[in-house]
Amino acid sequence: MMQIIPFLKELSTTIQDNPVIVTSVSTIVAALLGAIVGAFFAYRTAIKTMRTQDQNKAASDFRMAFMPEILYLEHNVCISEASASTDNLCEFLRGAYVDRHLKAIHTFRAHLNQRDRKNFDRACEDYCYYRIDGDPDNKPFFEQYYEKTWEGQPTKDLALQRINRIIKFAE
Repeated sequence: MMQIIPFLKELSTTIQDNPVIVTSVSTIVAALLGAIVGAFFAYRTAIKTMRTQDQNKAASDFRMAFMPEILYLEHNVCISEASASTDNLCEFLRGAYVDRHLKAIHTFRAHLNQRDRKNFDRACEDYCYYRIDGDPDNKPFFEQYYEKTWEGQPTKDLALQRINRIIKFAE
């Protein structure tokens, strides 16, 4: 052990006296630090990009789950993905909810942060539930769309407004 200390002292003096060695060591250390920092930022950027792509895909799938109903409610056009006849808006929306909306809501909900999730849940509740004071049940209630108007508003407009409110979370 004692033999190493004089060797280290001599090596230290040799390095300090030789500016080429000092420059070379400094360059190597800087390059290594640069590579480590660069790799760290590249990794973080890749993870963020993957998350963004995943969220964008989920948002796109979510919007597409509601597309047949939006086309019908906005333009009175019924496409093949629509669940039921458009003669009865209540059954049309209930069929879509069972076939596509419920799955899309649960899948997309996982991509929202806690604050957005709470607002999203409220928007979904407005669309397909009707709370009666004191009733703890939270079951779909599409009968609100059965008549031509609900609480003084045309039901087609009301449904479109509520669906658009849900879709805004996927923008």
